[in-house]
Amino acid sequence: MGGCIGNTQGENGLDLVVTYSSTNGTVVESYEEGERVEVSGVELTFDFSQTTSDADLTRYGVNFLDGTPGTTIEANEGNAVTVEFL
Repeated sequence: MGGCIGNTQGENGLDLVVTYSSTNGTVVESYEEGERVEVSGVELTFDFSQTTSDADLTRYGVNFLDGTPGTTIEANEGNAVTVEFL
């Protein structure tokens, strides 16, 4: 996971605390006659509610740095990011 709190000058304290209730799950794919007909994914939620900062936080996010876009939420809308794995 990667992260940044923005373009700031000086020393600002950041205590990044991420909690989660699940660390794994099972993706189920169903096939009929060789064709995939159904996929049941897994959702994992990353909770940033215990994160503190001397600066104003604007966004929380999870980015796996694998070329896919990160999943984010604006800090004024919540503090938990849910990622779906298919």
